[in-house]
Amino acid sequence: MREIKLRAWDELNKEMVYPNFTFGMGGRTKSDVLGKFENVMLWTGLKDKSGKDIYEGDILKLDETPDIIKGTEFHSMEDVSHHEIYWDNERACYYDKRLEDGESLAGYLDGDISFVSDCELVGNIYETPELVG
Repeated sequence: MREIKLRAWDELNKEMVYPNFTFGMGGRTKSDVLGKFENVMLWTGLKDKSGKDIYEGDILKLDETPDIIKGTEFHSMEDVSHHEIYWDNERACYYDKRLEDGESLAGYLDGDISFVSDCELVGNIYETPELVG
């Protein structure tokens, strides 16, 4: 069974809110959270190299020196890149978008994606918009 975690950007107070609740009987419902905030983000189920939870809207920094990335052959990229994690409605999965050029390094993200475990969580699109550009 997959753990479900949500967070929301509180535009009024300019802060990230991490509601503590359970879904279903006796707990708060999804609409309790979705109704109060416009920007609700779901945990991807993945963690960065420091063990921090990665949510949609997060920005990851990756040192792309070829021998740093496990099992890859990326030799022509910049040494450091930043990737926004987002939900793709058409494909119904999470994707990464390299902020430097709009390309995807991994494509869809799943629980085994190796590049995520090499990344450092450096911000998100709400609290650190300067990283987005």
